[in-house]
Amino acid sequence: MSSEQPASAYLERPSRFPWPSAIFVGCLAFGWALTALLPINQGIVELLRIKGSICLAAGLALSIWASATLARGRTTSLPHAPASHLVTNGPFRFTRNPTYLGQTLIIAGFGALQASPWYLAASVVYLMLITRFAILPEEAHLGLRFGEQWAAYRTQVRRWL
Repeated sequence: MSSEQPASAYLERPSRFPWPSAIFVGCLAFGWALTALLPINQGIVELLRIKGSICLAAGLALSIWASATLARGRTTSLPHAPASHLVTNGPFRFTRNPTYLGQTLIIAGFGALQASPWYLAASVVYLMLITRFAILPEEAHLGLRFGEQWAAYRTQVRRWL
């Protein structure tokens, strides 16, 4: 209650001025002005695009490096074919699954390029599904084919990073 208006004036209406509408429109205008003067969103989107490009390039490079390393190791890169050799060099020194890690980076990179959180969610789903339907069976296969060599490698190199 203000001192310039008697208490009985509030009985008729809370205010003579439409404050909620004015505040709403004023805040919209303030937000618009700040966006125009200090385009933080554009900076964030551009930063996401830069990070997305780097992520996408890193994912492609890692996937290609892994495939080339498997080819040099004279074994298959096809997940449904039997491995003829256990490859532990190249990107396989750092992660047991460089191809899948690269593909995860590619999915996340597309999301950052498009400033879309849905690709991040898709990359998490990808990790869960690829682990269940590809990595676990592949690890069982490698364990059976390469025994102690696989066991030693598995203790030295993480599944992801």
